[in-house]
Amino acid sequence: MSRFWPDGLRVRVTTDELAAPRRIHWQETTHRVERIVTRWRVARWWPRRMLREYFTVRTTQGLLLELYRDVSGDGQWYVQRVYD
Repeated sequence: MSRFWPDGLRVRVTTDELAAPRRIHWQETTHRVERIVTRWRVARWWPRRMLREYFTVRTTQGLLLELYRDVSGDGQWYVQRVYD
């Protein structure tokens, strides 16, 4: 089971030198990334250009999250899915 937000929920993310998430600041809590499970990019050119970099991460608190960074737009980070 999971919770999914098609447009994502905006979060603040602290990254390392390779632009990988290390800390996620969400719902008034800072979650430290314990492990990056997967990392991939999605590119689309029609009907509008879109480039996103996705990460599935596990936090030290045990959360399993799917995040993405809007590479072609504002560069902001979003939580798209939380796995139960």
